[in-house]
Amino acid sequence: SEMCIRDSLQTLIKSKASGSPSSAPEAITASLYLQILKGFVRESKDRSAANFNPQKTMRDLAGVIQQMTSDPTIVWAGDMHLEIMKTMVQCGTMMANSYFVTNVLRKFDWNCTFLEALYPEYRRAADVDTWAELTKRALVWTARYDVPVTEEFKRLVEDDYATIKVQVRTFRELAVFQFRNVEEERVARDPVNLLSNPYTDFVAHALPFPDRDVGYPNEYGDIGQWRNPSNPAKGPNHHAPQMYGENLKAYTSEWRDPTNPAAPPAMPNPWERKYQQYARGQHPSYDMTYAGPNPEIFPERKVFRQKTRWDQFDINKQSKYKMMGAH
Repeated sequence: SEMCIRDSLQTLIKSKASGSPSSAPEAITASLYLQILKGFVRESKDRSAANFNPQKTMRDLAGVIQQMTSDPTIVWAGDMHLEIMKTMVQCGTMMANSYFVTNVLRKFDWNCTFLEALYPEYRRAADVDTWAELTKRALVWTARYDVPVTEEFKRLVEDDYATIKVQVRTFRELAVFQFRNVEEERVARDPVNLLSNPYTDFVAHALPFPDRDVGYPNEYGDIGQWRNPSNPAKGPNHHAPQMYGENLKAYTSEWRDPTNPAAPPAMPNPWERKYQQYARGQHPSYDMTYAGPNPEIFPERKVFRQKTRWDQFDINKQSKYKMMGAH
């Protein structure tokens, strides 16, 4: 069989070298299909080109998509849909938005580049109200599916603010930017800032050892002093989740409430001492604490979820019959 494989390989190499097409076409992989779709985008990019023919491009694209769908080995990716949408927008089909909704919105991971590709189609909508509503709906999608809105898309939308009146920034962002911008321009115009200042221009940590151990900023962005010399083993605080809106304060430009320490709940204090006590036998052993001092012959089921006040826990109690057995 090895001889057969080697012979077939030789014939394949010879046919490739001679340039005569073999009977079986090569299999096209998913990455090759992606390159083909990118080629469609490139082909339809320049509307003023002599060979710009949107009908033909869309026909060819439909053929390629059909071929991809009929091939069960290729796995679709969001990038492929993005290229298809770009081609549809550049060919002026006015169908890219519905394509996005049916094929991408709840089926693939998508980011703001999809909306940036769609926005030219929104601009071509029949009237200004439709354009504005489509744009607002895209922004609602970003909030609903937790997709970060890129600066690029924000600027695309706010360049048309005079026409569609769609706001992409909060008043707070605008005000903060205004104040910061004025201050930064003032500082940039001031020649004194070119002089060196021995008090503020120091190297942050020119110490022979890292003075601050691991730690995390609080909600104001302060890190405080991470290393406490009297307590060498000071670990990080808890990993805090992403904070949204009012809870995530801007750094320099806003009023802060210094009476609110955002400290995580304290862990039980003497971990190390307790471990030392355990080591010299003053603490009950771990499995005694965990399994209890006496084994139970028929242990009850452990209910790992505490009752909450939303549990309908009295339904089983309200019957005149006893509920016995595994119901």
